[in-house]
Amino acid sequence: MAFTSKLSKPSDEDQGIIGIPYTDDWQFRRLEAITEGIPPVDPWERRNRADFHLSAHEIIYRAKRAVPKAPVPTVSAFAAWIYSLYHEDAVPESLQEGSDAEEAILEARRDWTSYSEFRNFRFSSWHQIHCGMGALSAGDRQQTFLVPDLRVNGEPLRAIPDLAFRHEDSGDVILIEVKFSMAFIPRNLWPNVWAQLWAYSKIPVFASAPSLNVIGEVWGQNVGNWSKRNLSSPVYLRSSVKRDPRDAKFDRFFWKLFSLYSGSADLQCF
Repeated sequence: MAFTSKLSKPSDEDQGIIGIPYTDDWQFRRLEAITEGIPPVDPWERRNRADFHLSAHEIIYRAKRAVPKAPVPTVSAFAAWIYSLYHEDAVPESLQEGSDAEEAILEARRDWTSYSEFRNFRFSSWHQIHCGMGALSAGDRQQTFLVPDLRVNGEPLRAIPDLAFRHEDSGDVILIEVKFSMAFIPRNLWPNVWAQLWAYSKIPVFASAPSLNVIGEVWGQNVGNWSKRNLSSPVYLRSSVKRDPRDAKFDRFFWKLFSLYSGSADLQCF
């Protein structure tokens, strides 16, 4: 079932609330959101019911008019280019809110992504096979991957996903991209998040999995002007969305964008 929030005073015990570390079963709830598609409740109620405001057609239209002259062969640069297509659409109030929270959000990301429990699912069948975030600790596995199918001037993209897990029985893989933000969240998240995850899904060791899913997570920090009196945890999961990167429509859309980014597209065919 999907949770919706109309909580004026949410607490760590409420159904759908996922806070670290004071929601008792936060790891189970987080994994359930990932594997079962049960979304968390955003304690700040800043999650839109509508999808991202631009259609796929409009994003392609903008991309055709903003082809980079010197594309960089990294997944992060590709995603940053996609973000540049729409970041000026944000209303001034949202930009100011993001600016005010930026330092605290960066600190939260640094601290909590280094927390071992954040980067593993203890007592489950999902085992970490890559960690590209925070300070590494014992048991973490990190490397820079190459994406042979995605090339810029003949050079494969370099990629460092946030988190990757493999199921011990099925061999299925999930890739997680973690964002910290207090911005309003579209129901289907933002295109730059999916651009990153789409590109990561092309990494051969992940692409060969029997089943592959990608998850975008958005976390918020319970501090300062955003502090909720009835919430005890420092950070909360605001949104978790799962997609199948092998879906034909999804795959075709990002191939079009990448061909524009890399300069390999024939613009007359668009």
